[in-house]
Order: sequence, then structure tokens, then C-alpha cells
Amino acid sequence: MRIETARLILRPFHPADLDRMTELFADPLFMRFSLGPKTPAESRALLERWVAAPNENAFAPFAVIERASDQLIGYCGFLPQEIDGVNEIEIGYRLDSRFWNRGYASEAAQAVRDHAFGDLQLDRVISLIIRRITPRDGWRRKMACTSRKRQRFEVSRR
Repeated sequence: MRIETARLILRPFHPADLDRMTELFADPLFMRFSLGPKTPAESRALLERWVAAPNENAFAPFAVIERASDQLIGYCGFLPQEIDGVNEIEIGYRLDSRFWNRGYASEAAQAVRDHAFGDLQLDRVISLIIRRITPRDGWRRKMACTSRKRQRFEVSRR
């Protein structure tokens, strides 16, 4: 599945994306809202799952390509989550910091949301938003998200 917007192409990940994604996953800014940078081995394992996902009818993020440069700038898409014992589908994203503040995250997430509700006929998707991140409040409004629940998550790196 390939999704195109005015400025972006969202496509499944390919094995050839490993080097670029390893570079991004090692970047503290790219990973600042996650558990921190990933090792090359962790990046490889994650990307292998994302590459295989479409063949297994599983949910995974899309590679986000900036049309103007044809550059892989991050990911946006479906991240399965378990919240309070319930399996949920989150729309999540991470972009190379050089591409922040251009509206790309909103553009990609809106396209993924429309794909979820239109093509996939999902009834619901979620987004986990860190409350102290004010730029995401604008994103939440653009996505027409409603706040259903506030929850504190404690995560640890395995």
C-alpha cells in the first residue's frame, strides 16, 4: 500500500531502508519521545518486523518520503499497543529533526488516519501523546482527536 499526499509519499519499508533508519534510530532528537536511541541490532530487528508486516497482514508504520528530495525522513503509521489489557492501534510517528516544523507530521498522520477509517474500515485508532509536548496539542486538533483517557505510562528499556 502506498499513500501519497501533496508533499509526502508513505510506503512500506524495504530492506534497503536499514542504513537510513539505523541512522535515525541512533539520533537522540529523533528518539526523544521514545525510550532513547536504538543500537544497530535493535534497529535491524525492528525494521525486519516492519518490512515483514504487510506480508503477514500485520500493522506497521510506513516509511515517510519527502517528495521534493526523495529522502526517507522518518516513519508514520500503525503501532499496535496494549492499553489496560485491550489491543489498540496507535498512529505514531517520528521525523528527522531537520524536517520538523513543516507540517509533515500532521500531513502524514492525517493520511494514515484517513487510510485507517477509509481503506481499512477500522472503527478506532489511538494516539499516545506526552502531555508536556505543546506542539502535539496542535497536531491533536488537526487530527480531530478527542481525549478519552489520561494515563501514566512507565516504561523501561529491556
